[in-house]
Amino acid sequence: MSAAATDLLSKGYKAKLLTILMMVCALNLTDRLLVPVLAEPIKLDLELSDTQLGLLTGLGFGLVYTALGLPVAWLADRFSRVKIVSAAVIVWSSMTAMTGMAGNFVQLLVLRAGVGVGEAGFLPPTASLLSDHFPANRRGAAMSIVQLGSPASTIIGGILAAWIAAHWGWRTAFVAIGLPGILLGILALTFLREPPRGLVDGITEKAPTKPFWSVIRSLLAKRSFRHLMIGGSLAMLGLNSIGSFMTPFFMRVHGLELAQAGTTFGIVQFVAAVAGLLAGGFGSDRLAAKDIRWRAWGPAIFLALASPFYLLAFSADSVVMSVAFILMAGISFFIFFVPTITITQNLVGAESRATAVALYSLGVNLIGMGIGPTLVGLASDLFAQSDFGTADFIRACPGGVAPDGAVPALGEACASAAAYGLQGALMLVACVYLWAALHYYLVGRSLPQESQAAG
Repeated sequence: MSAAATDLLSKGYKAKLLTILMMVCALNLTDRLLVPVLAEPIKLDLELSDTQLGLLTGLGFGLVYTALGLPVAWLADRFSRVKIVSAAVIVWSSMTAMTGMAGNFVQLLVLRAGVGVGEAGFLPPTASLLSDHFPANRRGAAMSIVQLGSPASTIIGGILAAWIAAHWGWRTAFVAIGLPGILLGILALTFLREPPRGLVDGITEKAPTKPFWSVIRSLLAKRSFRHLMIGGSLAMLGLNSIGSFMTPFFMRVHGLELAQAGTTFGIVQFVAAVAGLLAGGFGSDRLAAKDIRWRAWGPAIFLALASPFYLLAFSADSVVMSVAFILMAGISFFIFFVPTITITQNLVGAESRATAVALYSLGVNLIGMGIGPTLVGLASDLFAQSDFGTADFIRACPGGVAPDGAVPALGEACASAAAYGLQGALMLVACVYLWAALHYYLVGRSLPQESQAAG
């Protein structure tokens, strides 16, 4: 192994790699969180329905993000992953800053799609990079450290963005959060280096790249991978659906102001993500050393627990009890994420890891990120209409509130229907975690025969 390659496996370089990728991960998720966190002021300003909010956080973002996943993975398995990640950060950050200038729903939709274009370039090349620097039995731990950017994003996207919006408006928040990402993209390009494929596995000669469709057929032939895609899709459907409307839930059902709701969301998600990601990453590495099936069975147990916790949270009368149950549900949910990526990486060789992650993400993002929030927004409007009565809720309550000058009774009816509709939609989607848990149990049954790594 050359001196340059040896340096890429040094503790110092790997610490730098993890730090920069964690920062990139934080902004990746922060820019995705801005619309959900600032949904209420955006909805009021542009007079949007919950269905339109769901499209902005769902299909409007998810379709583009999903469609570009496999092409980006194809590039990442053949060209510089460092350059792909750096360019992606600059693209999505620029689009986020421009979102602050949107004047209507269509412009918001186009810019959200632009954010999806950039963010599609993060996970597949990042997972592939980590697999070349960390052995199979440490990949869960490495990914969990990078994914600590997720709880950091709730501080930036939840608390900071809500505070900026409360003082200077939601448009300023998008610009203030988006611009620093351009500098981070330049930082990643400057300080990170592209490693040889299979570096940590001791591969000294470049392995021939497998045909793209051959890799896909091989993965889809594995029972464990098919159940992983289904289970992951259902779990992410729950995450994105609930996360997209969490701040509106606190505001409508429990009467919190924007800054309070954003802070509550940020703190709860931060604690839940830190605890869940670390437990899932380090815990699955430890348990898998004894029995590899626990990489899937651990997530199965905790996904099953998330469902009743969320149902209790959304039906609680007290905001304190609601927050407590949301925290327990969040910790249970986040445990699944890192083991899932680790399982995906260990099902293929070094030359195909970006493609494996992208294929997994294809179904997960289309269903979980694209369809989930859109369906919840639609369900919220339908439940609100049923509570509102015979009159047209969307017309009578533009943006979910009564028009200026309306009689107090109409204002109360609009607020009650908006709260009831969202509460019902969130309780409905919370049930999907039980379905997801079943598929993770089935992943564990097939994993010993199909994993290429011994841990």
